[in-house]
Amino acid sequence: MIVIDGLGDQAQDDLGRRTPLQVAYTPNLNHLALLGGCGLYHGLASGVILPSDLAHFLLLGYQANQFPGRGYLEALGAGLTTPPNTALFMAQGCWIDERGVLLESRPKIGQEEWEEVLKAIPLTMHHKGQRLTLHPISPGEAIVAIEGGSHEVSDSHPLVLGAPSLKVEPFEKGNEKALVTAELLNTYLIEVHRTLQRRSFKAKGEKDERPTINAILTWGGGRLQQVESLEERWGLRSASLASGRAYKGLSLALGMDHYELPELEDPGDDLLKRLQQVERLIEEYDMVYLHVMAIHRAAHTRNPWNKVEAIESLDRALPYLAERFVTQDGLLTVITGDHSIPSSGFMLHSGEPVPLLIIGSKVRRGETRTFDEVAVAQGSLGFLRGPELMHTILSYTGRGNMFGRYQGPQHRPYFSPHQATPMPWWH
Repeated sequence: MIVIDGLGDQAQDDLGRRTPLQVAYTPNLNHLALLGGCGLYHGLASGVILPSDLAHFLLLGYQANQFPGRGYLEALGAGLTTPPNTALFMAQGCWIDERGVLLESRPKIGQEEWEEVLKAIPLTMHHKGQRLTLHPISPGEAIVAIEGGSHEVSDSHPLVLGAPSLKVEPFEKGNEKALVTAELLNTYLIEVHRTLQRRSFKAKGEKDERPTINAILTWGGGRLQQVESLEERWGLRSASLASGRAYKGLSLALGMDHYELPELEDPGDDLLKRLQQVERLIEEYDMVYLHVMAIHRAAHTRNPWNKVEAIESLDRALPYLAERFVTQDGLLTVITGDHSIPSSGFMLHSGEPVPLLIIGSKVRRGETRTFDEVAVAQGSLGFLRGPELMHTILSYTGRGNMFGRYQGPQHRPYFSPHQATPMPWWH
């Protein structure tokens, strides 16, 4: 399963009202489209705008109400302990103006400057029986852990530049635990801002007198939550070659064996390196989950041509996929995205479905000749949503179980008699 982060897009004026996928020269993707079935995919419903972490969670066949939260995934991916009864939040060093408007969300700051910031600010705070601790994980980034706290509070980070930073509030006013957590977070974030306002932290060599970081803002509350492993839920022993700390955390949370590969600068070189690793893993696992971030990053440059260039680079690695995997009997190849990212404008993500391609000996082949958001809509797979993709994978690999049939007390979507209690004939 190859998940190309941020693969889908909207029509772009700079591209003649076409998407980057429609404009990019992708002979290898187009060739693969001819070999399999094409369609569209969305984790929930068309038009719903999904964050990347939740989109991946849904893509792997889970429900939104089971999602443990970005803060938890980031903490897990960073190797932090995640004890029960602890709320976990992603914390981002930012720069805000005197009115609290977010002007810089990901400032360039080195480890030395970040350590100076950490020395200046409080790293712990108590309030009404709850204890807050800041855990640095990389320059400009940290996890806020609140022992005895609630994750059911709003974000202080607005996520959009030019928007005001936000007061943390409980989701439900009658939730006393969440109210205390919100009070603690607000008090802590205000204290950090006041401390940093009295000092000036700017990246070395920068002529701009503006501080690199004068505030910390939080988002993505989560907590330790028991979620069925991918093997328990879908019967697939899986390996992960995911890019990024949150996706490493997601892989670990779902019981996947995660393999760390440093990202290469060129998207095509990076994909080729990951495909070579897949070749070494595919005999050992039922599924290998390969996630690439290059298209996501290119889209966020807000230049559609950068996304076109990144897509074309990825395409150059695909002959290896066609030669080594597609021709293997009994092997299913899935190529899709997690969500759409508009490569212009201010929206971080958008709600359009993403292209989907499945190649395998049992897959109904259509007549799709180009792999883009419009062409695949006429493909043989139709429009899949949520766990429908994982059910389809089980069906095409001959692992699916008939709905309503039980091999044991719990229904599984895969054939699982080996997990049931054997009849005690010897008695």
